[in-house]
Amino acid sequence: MLRLFLCTLLAITVTADSTTDTTATSLPPVLMHYMPWFEWSRKDGWAGWHWKERLDWKNVLLPDKRIASHYTPAIGPYNSVDKDVIQYHLKLMKAAGVKGIIIDWYGTRENVYDFKKPNLAASDAIIEVASEMGLLFTVCYEDWTLVAKRDVAWGVEPTGEVLQDAKKDLRTDLRYIRDNYANKPGFLREPTSAPTENEHSTQGRPVMLIFGPRNIKDGTEWTSAMSEVFTDVNNRPKLLTITGNAM
Repeated sequence: MLRLFLCTLLAITVTADSTTDTTATSLPPVLMHYMPWFEWSRKDGWAGWHWKERLDWKNVLLPDKRIASHYTPAIGPYNSVDKDVIQYHLKLMKAAGVKGIIIDWYGTRENVYDFKKPNLAASDAIIEVASEMGLLFTVCYEDWTLVAKRDVAWGVEPTGEVLQDAKKDLRTDLRYIRDNYANKPGFLREPTSAPTENEHSTQGRPVMLIFGPRNIKDGTEWTSAMSEVFTDVNNRPKLLTITGNAM
């Protein structure tokens, strides 16, 4: 059974570990929410939006060696596509007992904000490294990306031509997930039986999250798109909404 909870960072529970310590058998593995949107150039000290936001980077933040946050990373600003940084982050997570990651995912649309670069490029790199390191991973799909720059506000369902474009892009995004992520070892799956000596069952359906849905609210749009893209029902991801409902 899948359960969602908040614990500083978004985490998802999937199934209990089987360990020699019987007191820990009911404890589920924890996945940490991972943002792939940071840009940084060490060469010229340039920082992307998410490091500085609306603050003065050159004259205020950089001289004080801080970012637009209450806390600054111990390694300073970094680039989310840097595989050395990714390995560093994931090794820290493993050392802390974290079993995997949930990547905030912004789709594949071209020339819309930073969706393609750095978000998609970094997501690809993070998933590659996570899979190689034996960590679990999945994506948390930001469905508002389907209506971004299409004159539709957050929380408003699109209609007409915008809806048709969004449906087309939804299927493009799902095909990308199917072809580039879902076939890799470590993609989060729903357990089908009681825990065994393995940390995670690979027999159940894959699991994805939706950060919402905020704009594509009609569940039939999701089930239709999923059925078209993931024709094998056993490998069709179960979708969990931000409220914990499954589709």
